[in-house]
Amino acid sequence: MQKPSDKQDEKDSLRKKIIGLGDCSLKKSYYTQLQDQVDDLERSREDLVDAIKRAETSENILRALFDNTIDGIVLADVETKKLAKMNRSMYSLLGSDDTEVELYLDDIHPEDKLPYIRSQFARLAEGRIKLVRNIPLKRGDGSVLYVDISGTAIEISGRKYIAAVFRDMTEPRRAAIEKSELESRLHQMQKMEAIGTLAGGVAHDFNNILTAIMGLAELSIRGTKPDEPVHRYVEHILESCYRARDLVTQLLSISYKSEKKLEPVSLLPVIKDTIRLIRATLPSTVEIRTMIDAEFDYAMADRTQVSQIMMNLCTNAAQSMRDMQGGITIDVSNSYVDDKYAASHPDLKMGLYLLLKVADNGSGIDPAIIERIFEPFFTTKERGKGTGLGLAVIHGIVKNHGGSIYVYSKPGEGTTFEVYLPVSGEKNEVIIKENQKPVTGHASIFLVDDEEMLTEVNGSILETLGYSVTACNSGAEALRVFSKNPDMFDLVITDMTMPGMTGLDLAAEIKKEKPGIPVILCTGYNEQLTKEKAEKTGICDIVMKPFTAAELGQAVQRALTKQIQRN
Repeated sequence: MQKPSDKQDEKDSLRKKIIGLGDCSLKKSYYTQLQDQVDDLERSREDLVDAIKRAETSENILRALFDNTIDGIVLADVETKKLAKMNRSMYSLLGSDDTEVELYLDDIHPEDKLPYIRSQFARLAEGRIKLVRNIPLKRGDGSVLYVDISGTAIEISGRKYIAAVFRDMTEPRRAAIEKSELESRLHQMQKMEAIGTLAGGVAHDFNNILTAIMGLAELSIRGTKPDEPVHRYVEHILESCYRARDLVTQLLSISYKSEKKLEPVSLLPVIKDTIRLIRATLPSTVEIRTMIDAEFDYAMADRTQVSQIMMNLCTNAAQSMRDMQGGITIDVSNSYVDDKYAASHPDLKMGLYLLLKVADNGSGIDPAIIERIFEPFFTTKERGKGTGLGLAVIHGIVKNHGGSIYVYSKPGEGTTFEVYLPVSGEKNEVIIKENQKPVTGHASIFLVDDEEMLTEVNGSILETLGYSVTACNSGAEALRVFSKNPDMFDLVITDMTMPGMTGLDLAAEIKKEKPGIPVILCTGYNEQLTKEKAEKTGICDIVMKPFTAAELGQAVQRALTKQIQRN
């Protein structure tokens, strides 16, 4: 940089040269003007030097911002789609440190998404949009990130570019998806609980009707001879009642309050036996592959229902295949649900499970209906070829066992069902069932039910078995009758759900009058009844409606036998 004294010497020298030109008049005329022009040029030069210095400072600032911002920045040529300039963060997003390689728009996005990417690029170039969301970005290792891109069109040296900022939204997007899936699962759980409550109510009323029909049919058939047409007709009525009872059982399974008794069971033998049965029932065009690797398989379960799970899932898998040609893979293993997995799957608790996977390569399930497949009566099968209860029943069975079921499917690629059943890490002792007892006997029975038809039918059945019966149709009336002469009764049979006073409440009051008397509880739906609650009230047995005459007689005989043994 020149010193002030050097600048002044340079001006004086220039002035002398100008004075030496031309005559005196020219000197006087132009000297001042030339001097002013020289001063202006000098000021311009100094301003230019200062501007260059400021520009260099600004460029350094812009360069620092460009290279150190956490978002990726790209300058893309609109015509060639070449990425003319990228900052370090953009290279980091792409998983590359090679700043010399030439990249184009098509190089940084998945091939199957390019038509959409190009259309959005064109819209940015035309200024129709300023922001596009959830754009997949292909990294060097093949993985994919999701970015939000904000961009605007600019012109540099006569060429049109897009200046764009890429913000990594992979983690927020994953969190949003997980939140959505969790909300969806919770919604599905709430919906299935509501459906279960409805199913339980229907089952309760239907069981009362069936109990009356079955009882009347059994009484009627005893008064006919086997060769009479009426005898055959009544047999058909009973067969229809049994089918209806099975349907109610399915409804109770949907309600998660099945009457099936859970007992310690080794599940692997049940599963293996079921697989053998499945092989025999499905056509040879369906290949079944099994992978069983589970160390712990003991659980509180019902053998029949576990078998039903496998049968239903495998049958559905085979039916999803075109012309029943394809493969089913059954995978059985242990799985430990930790706190992290349980947090994202609210219908599972921490612990050890037996995981059953049934996968097929069939047609898959349309995403539009996949959340409805566990709903009762929902089916995609042709009319007459499916009731829509299969998966709903399986869902209820799994819930009743304290487990959970999940489905994963893509149209055209097949479906996988995962069933989690809680198991113990130790071997359980097998419970030995009592032998069935005779159905006839002699005792005075107090029969209580708010349905007059049921007290009439069940009273007649008990009388044919040799018992004397006193009947009442309300809890309050029954308590008054019993209090007058408690010693005349040997056994009480009461309905669970009655207006004013439930069977449990009546049993508790009767026990105050005669503590040792046995009480049998009849119910068509045990939502509010647990074994512990029944035992606390003094209930000696629970009989599920609809029951046959033999089942009722056996329950009475068991209760009286226990009473004799206690005395």
